[in-house]
Amino acid sequence: MLDWLLNRLREPSTYAGFAGLALALGLSDNQWAAISAAVAGIAGAIAVLLHDKQPEA
Repeated sequence: MLDWLLNRLREPSTYAGFAGLALALGLSDNQWAAISAAVAGIAGAIAVLLHDKQPEA
């Protein structure tokens, strides 16, 4: 599940989808900026905690 989520977060279309959802929910530019900054911070923290996959020999 986590791999699937991380793969989706690497795709630009995911961010376009988030922007569309924000507009549909009526979020202002300031609210969207705050939410996206929080998501970026959480994603950064997860990236620090996750182990990189070792290349197979």
